[in-house]
Amino acid sequence: MLNNLRIRTKLLIGFVIVLVLLVAVWLTGWFAISNIVSMTKEMNGANEVAIGGLQMQEEILNAQIASDNETITRKKEWADLVKEIVSRIKDKYGNLHEKMKLEDTKKAFTETMAKLDKFGNSDANFWKTEEERIEAVGIRTPLALDCVKNAEELANNIFQVTKKDYAVTQNDKKFVDDDRVDLVVEIGILENYVRDLCILCFRYDETTDEKSQAEIRTSLTELFSHTGKEVKKVEDKLTSVEGKQMMGKLKGNLAEFEKYAWKVVNLGDKLQEINGETTKFGKEMVEQINIMVGFALKRANDALDQAQNTGTTMTWVLISTSIFAIIVGLCISFVLTSNITTGVSRAVLAMRTIADDGDTNFVGAFSKKG
Repeated sequence: MLNNLRIRTKLLIGFVIVLVLLVAVWLTGWFAISNIVSMTKEMNGANEVAIGGLQMQEEILNAQIASDNETITRKKEWADLVKEIVSRIKDKYGNLHEKMKLEDTKKAFTETMAKLDKFGNSDANFWKTEEERIEAVGIRTPLALDCVKNAEELANNIFQVTKKDYAVTQNDKKFVDDDRVDLVVEIGILENYVRDLCILCFRYDETTDEKSQAEIRTSLTELFSHTGKEVKKVEDKLTSVEGKQMMGKLKGNLAEFEKYAWKVVNLGDKLQEINGETTKFGKEMVEQINIMVGFALKRANDALDQAQNTGTTMTWVLISTSIFAIIVGLCISFVLTSNITTGVSRAVLAMRTIADDGDTNFVGAFSKKG
């Protein structure tokens, strides 16, 4: 078939075949490079997500430390620092999900940001409650001191009146009436109860240990109950108008003092609960960050492996295609050369025959052959 084609046509076919093979080699290389570049970009994006996650984790740990210091010191500067860190995390890493490819990574990031909001709100609620507690302490403390002062004044009044007006004479000797002795004893007990109540309240303010606070709450409950009973005993034994007036004032102060004492205690309990929630949200954030970073690193490693595998595969494909192209090119060159050289040899032979013998019939036979 090739013998019937012109030399120009044969050359054109050869060039086309070689060109096709070259294009195939080029496409193979282009595909390999494009795939590797794509995997490299994805790997870089995953690494950026992982680095961003680790930086977020560091910020979150700083926020947790600030929150713990806030709980221990009860200073507003730590609450402000927590608020600042949470705001900085949102501003700096809020768009990190745009670089994420895996849905699991995006889900972990979404969970992290949701926990961050809860952490920030919980810590803000802690300080708001702490301000309420401080306000309640500011009201309770003067009331406590007033109660001690009122109890002392009432006890002093009873001592003085008992010493002066309630002595009875028997056999030329003066004795204090038994009811007055009982009253003096009872007012002494009441005065001590009031002092102990104040001491317990102040101890509660200085205690952060939950077990110790629980013990103080139990003691306060019992002591307020005993104090109420003792007030009733003293009140029943009072006979003077002045004493009854002083007792009325003490009872009023004790009622207000008890109200705010329990308010402080209840707010302290609430603070413990809020602190527990804040700590829980902080731990959950760290867990979600670890999950997110884990997925990002896995994706980066997968992209790296895929790029390496693609590079290896495409290298062999490129080598195989190149070798095949060389072999095909050599075959085409050989076929074309054979066809061309055969025709040229016949032409040379015909020209020599004509020149030597003058026989032109050979040219006709040669033409028919080829």
